[in-house]
Amino acid sequence: MYPRLPFLHFPTYGLMVALGFMLGLLLAERLARRSGIPARTISDLGVGACLAGLVGAKVALLIVEPHLVKRPWQLLFQGGVFYGGLLGAILYVLWRSRRVGLDPQAAGDIFAAPLSVGHALGRIGCFMAGCCYGRTCDLPWAVSFTNPKSVAVQNGVPPGTPLHPTQLYEVVANLVLAGLVLVLLRHRRWPGQIWWTYLAVYGGFRTAVETLRGDPRGTWLGGALSTSQVVGLAAVVVGITMLVIGGVRARRDKAPAAPPP
Repeated sequence: MYPRLPFLHFPTYGLMVALGFMLGLLLAERLARRSGIPARTISDLGVGACLAGLVGAKVALLIVEPHLVKRPWQLLFQGGVFYGGLLGAILYVLWRSRRVGLDPQAAGDIFAAPLSVGHALGRIGCFMAGCCYGRTCDLPWAVSFTNPKSVAVQNGVPPGTPLHPTQLYEVVANLVLAGLVLVLLRHRRWPGQIWWTYLAVYGGFRTAVETLRGDPRGTWLGGALSTSQVVGLAAVVVGITMLVIGGVRARRDKAPAAPPP
């Protein structure tokens, strides 16, 4: 793999994250126009959410790997924890959207597909850098890392060891999820329906793929669950709960009023 671009010596992960952000922002603006929301409003929200997400990802990384407090400069060269970034972005959108007169759940519906697309490109960057790698694997599609600068090799994985391509599993899942929420967006019945669907579906997939991960990333319950599995399970519960509540409210609002006695 290529942790850095040949000849340019630029981090591949950083490039893919930047491309993911730009492509996601363009998609968000297009979806906003279709929904009757000013594209400028969404693009401003997107830029702010990205910056808040970067901060949240780094803070979460410090929580999962507290030893980095002694080497804070390393935070500049690590992507961070996705769920921490997601939480940071959510908090920003909740705060900023109300100030510009936009329903936060409607904004979430717009950002669901762009987030999935950007996340997919970011995971390609993970794959190229050799981070977020999987456990040993004997399946035909197993991958191995040989570049001494790849994160897997630097973490002690012997070069050439066949591993689950967990990064590529997430690429495929995020692209499928992006397609799903784009289809659902055309048939949305109430604000927030698409966002909560995204949260529940991604949470379920992330919880599953974490069982195949082999990199150190924090554990809970004596090592039974990773940090992302705990958050993923919570995302599934919250997402499904909000979908049920939203569905009930939508049916109630559409129900004909009772005739006067």
